[in-house]
This record gives sequence, structure tokens and C-alpha cells, in this order.
Amino acid sequence: MKKSRQSLIYFLKEIAIVVIGVLIAVSINNLKENISNKNYLKKTMLAI
Repeated sequence: MKKSRQSLIYFLKEIAIVVIGVLIAVSINNLKENISNKNYLKKTMLAI
């Protein structure tokens, strides 16, 4: 019983680490995309 409980806790810790990593990656991608969109809008407005 104790062994299965420890492996469950380990499994949940690993899942939490992966989820946090994915959330960080998505946030960074979102930030880069926003910067890219702002630059595109700025260039478009200058061309007009």
C-alpha cells in the first residue's frame, strides 16, 4: 500500500512539472506572437 502511494505521489509530481512546462512554453509563444503582431501593424501603418 505504501509503495503504491509513493508511486502515485511521484506520478502526480511528474505530471505537475510537465503541465507547468507546457504553460510556460505557451506563455512565451503568446508573448512572441504579440510582439510580432505589433511589429507587423507598425510596418503596415508606416507603409500606408
